[in-house]
Parts: sequence; structure tokens; C-alpha cells
Amino acid sequence: MNSAVCLLERAAKLFADRPAVEDEVESLNYTEYRAVSRRVAAAMLQAGSARKPIIMYLPKSVEMLCCFMGAMYAGSPYAPVDSHIPMPRLEKILESLEPSLIVTNEELAKKLEGIDLRGTKVVLTAELKAARTDEALVDEALSKVVDSDPIYIMYTSGSTGTPKGVTIPHRGIVDYADWVVNTFHFDETTVMANQAPFYFQKDYSKV
Repeated sequence: MNSAVCLLERAAKLFADRPAVEDEVESLNYTEYRAVSRRVAAAMLQAGSARKPIIMYLPKSVEMLCCFMGAMYAGSPYAPVDSHIPMPRLEKILESLEPSLIVTNEELAKKLEGIDLRGTKVVLTAELKAARTDEALVDEALSKVVDSDPIYIMYTSGSTGTPKGVTIPHRGIVDYADWVVNTFHFDETTVMANQAPFYFQKDYSKV
């Protein structure tokens, strides 16, 4: 199992029509979740992600999850940031991460106007989801991933003044998923609610 997306690939075969992810806006079964994620991955690769980090500047949603999974399929680590992040903090992350892309929506893209993006390309989720899937391109990118590659980069609170990125490898996520299943006896009927943010919690009132 070279990548955490192998878990989705397996689930899509076993539970094709069962609900996979859901929020207050949309719900996707495993077949749909896989299809959208691979479409997003193809668009990311065509936009020039090339195994380089991708910043996810989005509100917590199914759409964001599809972009996370799309980055995994593209072989690029993703870095989730708070959609309410102060722009000076985002600029520091851009400086240290040197990402290939910033994935966001039309509303949040307006907040990026006027800051130094350091040449980073901004891609809208609507464009990614509307792209045509290049299955061969995605499969080729995924074949180059090894389990020690970073799956995501989590930026710390930056209490010292500068946020620091902590990388998590694919193997760590796969091992954690196995541990959770074995410890809590989750199965295909289990429904999990996620209340925690996808980014490192930060009190911006103190910035």
C-alpha cells in the first residue's frame, strides 16, 4: 500500500454506492468521491502541481475533502489553512512552503488580491471539478508515490512568530487507520462525525 488513496480505491470497489462523505451542502458515495477526486487530481497535474506542495485555502467541506484526496492522487502533499487566516500569516507560509498551487473558491480568491503570492498559481475549485479526468495521467503520478512520501503538511500555531510546517507521511496515515479500525472495531456500518478543524487551531485574536 504505497499511498493512503489505496484505502479509497478499496472502499470504492467494496462499497461503491454507500455514502462516503457528507456535509450540509452535498453527499457523495464512494464511487462519486473517487471520481471527483481523480478529476481534481488530473486538473492539478495539468496546472503544474508536479509533486510539489499545494495549499488548500478553503472552508471545511466535502469540496475540501475532494481536493485533499485529489492532491493525494496527484502525488502532491497538501497543506490545509484556515479560511480566516490573516494574510501576513499566509504570506509566511507561502514563503516557507513554496507551493505549486493555491486551491480556493471564488469568494476566498478575492482575499488573495494584493498580497505577495510569490508566483504561486491560484486555482479555483470550480475549475478543478469541471475538468476532464485523464486517468492515465493520474495513474502515472500515483505510481511514483512511496509510503514515506509526505501526504500533508500541517503548520503549527507559530508561537515563536513564524509558523512551521510538520510533514506527515502516507505510511503514518495508513498505520493510524489500521490502528483505529482494530482498536475501536469500526466496520462498513460505522458513521463518523468530524468536528475538529482540518488545520492547526490558532487564536488569531492574539496575532
